[in-house]
Amino acid sequence: MGFKLLKVLETVKVRFYHIPTEILKLLYLRLLALICNADLPPSISNLFNLQVLIIYPYMNIKKRGVQSYMPVQIWDLEELQHIEIMGTDLPTPNTYDATLNKLITLLGVSANSCTWEVLKRTPNLKRLSIHVELKPYDDDSDETNPLSCLSYISQLQNLVNLEYSIWNPEMKYELHTIPLSMFPSHLNDLRLRGLGYPWKYMNDIGSLLPNLQHLNLKSYAFRGPMWEIKPGSFLKLTTLQIKDTDLVQWRPQHGSFPELKVLSMKHCYKLQQLDWPYDDSWIKVIELVECNPLAVACANQLKDKFSFELMARSSF
Repeated sequence: MGFKLLKVLETVKVRFYHIPTEILKLLYLRLLALICNADLPPSISNLFNLQVLIIYPYMNIKKRGVQSYMPVQIWDLEELQHIEIMGTDLPTPNTYDATLNKLITLLGVSANSCTWEVLKRTPNLKRLSIHVELKPYDDDSDETNPLSCLSYISQLQNLVNLEYSIWNPEMKYELHTIPLSMFPSHLNDLRLRGLGYPWKYMNDIGSLLPNLQHLNLKSYAFRGPMWEIKPGSFLKLTTLQIKDTDLVQWRPQHGSFPELKVLSMKHCYKLQQLDWPYDDSWIKVIELVECNPLAVACANQLKDKFSFELMARSSF
């Protein structure tokens, strides 16, 4: 490591078993990306020019009762703009005035990083990705309601892109009321995974997010046989992607999806019916991948009426 003036170090094809001390001497580094299961040392604060930090584990090993945090010294890196730390969380800073004012992107953290003490110190955050991995022994976890942390996210005035993923979902969250007011109203890109709520809540979200343009729903983000979209929902949405769900009927009503251009449905094996209530339409592409043949036949009938491209692939 004789490159004392090195600014970019990207080694995601190499597995590190510990953070090499030589890296922490590269004081001019602006981008550091590596694969390593070891914790970052406090001396990461030496890299005071760092703007992009990407740390991914090569093995996902969870220990009961143990939460992995970055060192508190991460708050000393005031030039940080992008943090991607799958499986590791931001700690609460020790000092009152610690802030990361330049941080725009924070990816891969769990709900433990979404406390007000943390988020109020990242006021310019535009993109946030939260990954919650449920374990069978989380019987007393605060994540019983997986959206409990969103009350603080709504305070991020610059946030436009939000991703919330539940991994290993148990599909029991219909017992809770989804906290609709906790979604920031200025979002334009929303990605949800594994929540397991009924589709009726998705309608409410559509009414509360007037600026939403892109919506991606994966792995039973919502569930149930029918999503009947009420009028006045998703007025600016241009792209809708649904993947892995038990949906049978997708039925938008007049006044919903007026700007929709791309509808993509993948691995919706029970899907049978696609309705489109408009005499004219802005939709340009409907993509059906590994869906029920009845859904493909329904889309072909719509294609005869509207001018759009139908992309269908199936193993049935």
